[in-house]
Amino acid sequence: MNNLLNKIPTIIISLMIWGIVIKNSNGRVSKSRYRKVETSMLIGLISYCALVVFLKTHQIQIFGFNIIHSIGLIIFFFKYYQLQVLRFRDLNYSPWFALTINIPVVNLYFLWIKFTKERNQMINRFDESIDCLKFLKKTDLYPNRYLINLNEMNFSVNEINFEYRDFNGKNQYEVSKMSLEQDKKLESFLKNNFEITENAPCYASNYKISFLDNEKKMIDAIKTNFNAVIQKEGFIKFDNIDVFIRKNFGAYEIIYSKEFVKMIKQYEDIIIINGMCSQTLNKSQLKNFLEEIK
Repeated sequence: MNNLLNKIPTIIISLMIWGIVIKNSNGRVSKSRYRKVETSMLIGLISYCALVVFLKTHQIQIFGFNIIHSIGLIIFFFKYYQLQVLRFRDLNYSPWFALTINIPVVNLYFLWIKFTKERNQMINRFDESIDCLKFLKKTDLYPNRYLINLNEMNFSVNEINFEYRDFNGKNQYEVSKMSLEQDKKLESFLKNNFEITENAPCYASNYKISFLDNEKKMIDAIKTNFNAVIQKEGFIKFDNIDVFIRKNFGAYEIIYSKEFVKMIKQYEDIIIINGMCSQTLNKSQLKNFLEEIK
């Protein structure tokens, strides 16, 4: 009984660590990529352990090695645990199944599952699309490309929110004056091309401007003039094709309907499951892909 009580703090800390890993793991990892990364990481770990043994055996000391060693192991195991979490997500299992890595024999069974089992759903309950605006900024596509995010009748442009209003039979969009002023180019375009119907004076960020859009052309006008990418519910929309983009552990996957396979550039072998296709792209390829979206 005392032995069990002594282990409780360790169990709690372990669960907290796994919780942090799960919370900070975005996307999924396909079987083929899992095999490559898992094998590479294990070979790397074995090689590193051999190096440590060699250094200790020959009593070779390197300045700062202990600190580098500790930091390196923390980073390695964090990424290794992330890999397990994302593979279980890919198989539509709860990411908490990754805890089985600590259970003898059971971990071998699930290792076999992760290495051999194909996903049965191209998009599942664990899917999260990439932060497209963040990617545009990281790859220097912004400000040459803007991001329009659709949310039913409302939309946002680079996180500037526009709320739909039906005012006496007129279609208009209401936006915070303060947030709009953060993008002078967009502000100028809207003021020059759309009628300001009313101001709703309040304080600071609550001060609203309303633009008339009876012909419902505002979104298309912004898309055309700002070379914008349109996203809705995680899907990028172009040429009447919806494409879902997610992380694939150091790479990215694009997911789309099989009927559009001939309209999308082929970057690698295409995986097809239940009428949905996927391809894995590196960062440069995804940048080119988003550059070409119309």
